[in-house]
Amino acid sequence: MSQEQLPDENAQVLERRTKLSELRLRAPTAFPNHFKRDTLISYLLKHYADKTKEALVNETTEFKIAGRLMLKRVMGKATKESNTASILLQRLSPT
Repeated sequence: MSQEQLPDENAQVLERRTKLSELRLRAPTAFPNHFKRDTLISYLLKHYADKTKEALVNETTEFKIAGRLMLKRVMGKATKESNTASILLQRLSPT
């Protein structure tokens, strides 16, 4: 990156921050979403940690969890973390 680009980038960052501040004055959240979680990861760990893989495969309960995807693996497994715990998610193919 050359030194000539830095002033333009700094000006863009300043402009974005100014616009974000204006958005936050108008609404409680600048970037709202409609996703609502119904379960905490800590609840899942507490109630399902002692179950075997076979018992969990037959489980049909659905949960909505929220967090940040910290690691994605190629073969369909991913690690999901929140501020309280982390779990391993795996997508199962329908049989």
